[in-house]
Amino acid sequence: MEYKLPPKFERDTRWLYVRAGVEYGPFGASDMLKAMDEHTIDGQTVICELMTGRRCSLAEVKPFAEYIPVVAKRDEYQAAEREFEESTKRMASHNRPLIVGLALGVPLVVGGLLAFILWPKPVEDEGPDPAAAAPAVVVTDPALVKASAPVEKEVTEEEPEVITLSGDGEQDDAAASVAGLVGKNGLVAAQQIDVNVSPEMAARIAAEAELRKQRKAREQGAGGAQAGAEGDESSVIDFGGEEYSAKDESRSLARQHLKDTVRACARSAMKATGTQETISVSASIRAEPDGRMRGLQLSVEPQGPVSQIKVCVLGELPAIRLPAYSGEAQSVSVTLSVAPN
Repeated sequence: MEYKLPPKFERDTRWLYVRAGVEYGPFGASDMLKAMDEHTIDGQTVICELMTGRRCSLAEVKPFAEYIPVVAKRDEYQAAEREFEESTKRMASHNRPLIVGLALGVPLVVGGLLAFILWPKPVEDEGPDPAAAAPAVVVTDPALVKASAPVEKEVTEEEPEVITLSGDGEQDDAAASVAGLVGKNGLVAAQQIDVNVSPEMAARIAAEAELRKQRKAREQGAGGAQAGAEGDESSVIDFGGEEYSAKDESRSLARQHLKDTVRACARSAMKATGTQETISVSASIRAEPDGRMRGLQLSVEPQGPVSQIKVCVLGELPAIRLPAYSGEAQSVSVTLSVAPN
């Protein structure tokens, strides 16, 4: 509430005040209040009224004495306000790092969560389906068949329509080891072997049994063929008589044997795989001067059981001995049209 001086007192009085022995004035009553607000004078200051010449302390004049509490209360309020402002400033200064951290950290955390939620997830390449892989052809090593421990060899067909596979024809070839199952009187039946025999192996055994019968018939008809040694050598037929010593005779025998072998193996493989259409089989071989047959190349059109035929033919090659001769190797090739049985 604003303090007001009595109108007559404000209008009719003029005042001096003494400070450090020096008189200042004259001032009106309202000017004296301003001096009190500015703390230039207080209740103990000596003042003098010009009209009457009266000297006394400021607290002895009632209008001025009543204003002294007003000034004191206003001073207290201003002091309290300054204290509040200073404490607020101190608190803000003390907590500024925390406020700045919160102001920066909250947007970063929210932005990170949004990026994690909205960022597209990479699609992992699961790779080819193992079930779609090409079927494997299993060849069992007969040397381990006797020990009831089958060995598998995978043959992959790389060309779907016409596939040409080559073989060495040596006795130590993995497929040729099947010849160890052959005895003097023919092959052991697949049902008599105490292991699980694959369809390809059964076709191979049946084909070699038929080929051995044909060789025995040819041997008896020629009268010059000689059976190999018994035991481990019983599967080797020697055509090395005098009548087979010529180079052209070696080539002729190689062609005949290749033709018979390919036909028998193709029929057995077609039966084992359920092939119901006629296939064309092309095969070539080298008749070496040492009497062996090497370098098998074989293709089937249209797509057929080429792997099974190849395994069967390669297993038969080491069992053949052609007449030895001097000179270079001779290339022998045949092309057969084989219909299903």
